[in-house]
Amino acid sequence: AFGRSGGGLLQGTPADDGIRWSLLSAVFLSQGVPFVRLLDLSDRDWVQEVALLTKMCQFREQFFHLIQKSSFRDPRDLRWHSIDHTVEPPWPGAGLEPTVMEVEMSPESVEIPVVPLGGGVPAQARAPPGGGPLGSEAGGGGGGAPSDASNFIGMSVWSASGMEAIYAAFNGNGSSVEATIPQAQVGCKWFLLLDSGRMEACLSNERVEVSQQYLMQPKSSIVLGMQLENIDPQQ
Repeated sequence: AFGRSGGGLLQGTPADDGIRWSLLSAVFLSQGVPFVRLLDLSDRDWVQEVALLTKMCQFREQFFHLIQKSSFRDPRDLRWHSIDHTVEPPWPGAGLEPTVMEVEMSPESVEIPVVPLGGGVPAQARAPPGGGPLGSEAGGGGGGAPSDASNFIGMSVWSASGMEAIYAAFNGNGSSVEATIPQAQVGCKWFLLLDSGRMEACLSNERVEVSQQYLMQPKSSIVLGMQLENIDPQQ
């Protein structure tokens, strides 16, 4: 889905830019120190690239207390979401019985339990409970091609008070999906910080409020921040 050009992330069409910024957004959502090279930025529109990078740095600073913990063992309210936010992603291998693979080792053979992953997971094992989400096709078809849900993952991190949160989602499908966003707390709203499929919307200085249903472009990611209505998440 992506490659490298001159040692950096792929720089080409607008679709490539969306994938590239999806990868960069994952860097700013991760624990540790974000590492971005100049080669990872496009020289076709340097002003836009720097503006987006600055915005992600501001996002990281503002929600640092949610993203970065002093230890990986520190408790935090981290929730995983599928296209339907009330359902967890269809984790590969979930609910499957392990098979047994024999590995030749001297002097004896050792049996190792193996859970098939990726393409080896039957379509029915990937379907979330309660039926398929928006955009998915029940029962698969065509030899068990991945459903929309199997190429989508969302996550949200919440403060102890529940009055602050971040939400990020990655749509790896080649088509758009309509994702549902967790319900904002009373008095709070979700605001758009990054949409790698609609870069122009991220460059506006105006607050972009997001409803509970959001149409994500193919091969794109979004990053949202939830705060009180009278607080600008970009400050």
